[in-house]
Amino acid sequence: MKNMVIGIFVLFLAVAFLQPLIEVSNVLKEKVTLGAAILNSCRAARNNALASVDYDDYHDMNMGDLNAFIEEDEFRRFFAEAFSETLGVDILDLGAGPIRFRANERWNEITVSVYLGYDDSGGFENRGMGEATVELETPYLFRTSLLQMAAASSGLAYSLNETRSFSVQIIN
Repeated sequence: MKNMVIGIFVLFLAVAFLQPLIEVSNVLKEKVTLGAAILNSCRAARNNALASVDYDDYHDMNMGDLNAFIEEDEFRRFFAEAFSETLGVDILDLGAGPIRFRANERWNEITVSVYLGYDDSGGFENRGMGEATVELETPYLFRTSLLQMAAASSGLAYSLNETRSFSVQIIN
């Protein structure tokens, strides 16, 4: 009987110590998934949102001499579409502010802020070195029951945050 009580106690301690490790692995998996979704969506948006000067004005020039730049509205739209397809979430709001994605059975509501910046030292507006900064925030709800109870009793809100910066210009 004594060995049975010790076995149950060891089992309880093992479960209590393994749940935080399982939760850490879940958090890391979600951060990797969100980071990859941001990276792929930025790449797709950069490639699709490139704009150029009007070709009719430069009919005698070589096409390689034209400067390409990113149109911000198109970049945001292509980013939202690619991000939505990657994670399987629906776009809730694609206004001028942060892009919001609807929660589903896998993800909570996701808020993404996209900032495009340019270094106009070359003298051409919006045609210098471009950089996109993407900031993502989503509430995190624990998956293991022990940590769900601990989070509920603490009253704190936990969230996953990712910030990535990318070069968005293709140099001609």
